[in-house]
Amino acid sequence: MSAPNAPMRLSPEAVLLPGQAHAATGLDVAVRDGRIEAILPRGRSDAPSVALPGQLLMPGAINAHQHGRGVTNLQYGFRDERLETSLHARMGHGRLDPYWATMLAARRMIASGITGCVQGNVPYGTGDFVGETAKILSAYSDAGLRALVCLGALDRAHIVYPHFDEAVFLAGLPADLAAAMQARRKTPYAADAAATIATMSALLADWGMHPLLSLGYGPAGPQWLSDESFAALAADARKRGLMLHYHCLESWTQRAACDRLYPEGCLERMRRLGALHERISIAHGVWLDDHDIEIAAQANATLVRCAGSNLNLAVGIAPTARYAAAGLRVAIGTDGRTIDDSEDIWREARLVAALANGDSWSDPEPIDAATFAKMLTANGARAAGFADVGEIRAGWHADMIAIDLSLLSGTYVDPDLPTLDLLAKRMTAECVRMTMVGGRILYRDGIFAEPKLARADSEAAEQARRAKATADPAAGSLSARLRPHLESHYRSWVPTSPTRHAADARAHVPVSGL
Repeated sequence: MSAPNAPMRLSPEAVLLPGQAHAATGLDVAVRDGRIEAILPRGRSDAPSVALPGQLLMPGAINAHQHGRGVTNLQYGFRDERLETSLHARMGHGRLDPYWATMLAARRMIASGITGCVQGNVPYGTGDFVGETAKILSAYSDAGLRALVCLGALDRAHIVYPHFDEAVFLAGLPADLAAAMQARRKTPYAADAAATIATMSALLADWGMHPLLSLGYGPAGPQWLSDESFAALAADARKRGLMLHYHCLESWTQRAACDRLYPEGCLERMRRLGALHERISIAHGVWLDDHDIEIAAQANATLVRCAGSNLNLAVGIAPTARYAAAGLRVAIGTDGRTIDDSEDIWREARLVAALANGDSWSDPEPIDAATFAKMLTANGARAAGFADVGEIRAGWHADMIAIDLSLLSGTYVDPDLPTLDLLAKRMTAECVRMTMVGGRILYRDGIFAEPKLARADSEAAEQARRAKATADPAAGSLSARLRPHLESHYRSWVPTSPTRHAADARAHVPVSGL
């Protein structure tokens, strides 16, 4: 493949340059010391050439919200269900190995044209939070993928939300089930905000200068973290220049819970706590109201859409076109639950764009091809806090992919059709021929540069088999017993979603005489 700092000249058939709808031809991209040195007419550089015939060179995609689990929930035996019951589905299952789970996730991302990612809060339940996170960082480092790894935090609402409902909920359970759930009321992360900040200090001492990796805070979400903890983590992130990335208003139930917790509005509270600004990215955001949208856009925050996960977990469809029209920056994440379990970020972005199409003439304009590409690249880079990433521009990091134009185009494509339109409608992971991060070719024509990436499938599968063999059937049965109680609890107070109303059967009334 290629050494990280080796000079080279990439010679594709076409290059997608910033702000251009049509790819340019006849150009080479010179790379040196991990960055794009220059974009030159073909043959003007003396560096060793990497020929990319029939291929389009473009910025790599950024997966702006995922959880580093290469074995998907479905593969691990979890069916799709409503979010609030799915949160307890893992009880009693054996533990996966953080290193190989992350390595397999990195393998899948690299092969699909993802050059950088945001890993949200991921607990493995070993009791060694620092050790778990260090294994995750080691996997990304070995894989060569650019990554923002976020430290999770949770200090309330361990069973149901809002947290002040938990005592009544537990009192209504059978005594043995209540005792078992009470025993599980502990955070899978550091004990509190102070311990989380200390964990960050320890990890930064070892990983703070890594050229591809960065650390940030990843609170589970407003309903799961007290105001005091949110404010403390937000303040520490600002002091250290770290990113803050959290789930927010993912389901209608969370919207209802946050309406009880924050009468002034959820994102208004986050703003007051110092947790809404330009170095903030919010995952999901399905149920933002008009005020939330306005203040998130004013704060220059980034919203990360995960449409497939939202559909699989029955949490709703966000009005993404409305968000974009209001000036809110939108990026794309897979969340480990894509609509077809493929973890193909290109299909997920297409799903986001398609669901943004309104059915009324008064709706905002649909997501166009330029916005589609930006959500996957530059906006994703902003969500991750990656500087000089997301465009093919001299001086920027050489994080690029090459895609097979024949697979993209198929039998025929109108030569006047803009390249961006073709990408928005037809691009898939299967089109990727090469992935480069920081000037190093990680993947080319089905071959990985890092041997551990090639082994990731078999190693992760073996870890999953071991986890299954060590599962605790007694603890596993708790999830099935708990589910109907969760359903009854939320049904008792969560109002009907505003999208759940009967359509007018006579929206069109014929006009007599026509």
